[in-house]
Amino acid sequence: MVSRSIPSTSDLASTSALEDEALFQQWYHWGEEEANTGHYLQALRCFEEAAVAQPAEPDALLYQALCLIHLGQPQRALELTEQILRDVPHHPQGWLFHGVALHRLGRYRQ
Repeated sequence: MVSRSIPSTSDLASTSALEDEALFQQWYHWGEEEANTGHYLQALRCFEEAAVAQPAEPDALLYQALCLIHLGQPQRALELTEQILRDVPHHPQGWLFHGVALHRLGRYRQ
């Protein structure tokens, strides 16, 4: 696991849109690094922080769902993919992970 010394996004007072985008990119990048090394719990935290910085960005939710699938929490992953698909109905990876979560739940016909 890579050590992080940046404060939590939720601990920061007020930030500009540019700062929010920079925070999103940094947390998202760290999440990718953690996920790529199999540290899904740490990656999940990073993607959660990215979502705080940019709540309208579906990819932070998408990769939270991916981490939850790897962590054996398909119901929570399904809820996130449903949220993504409400906001972006034609999101291809949203549908992909939605299907994976349903499969892990044994809900094959949905």
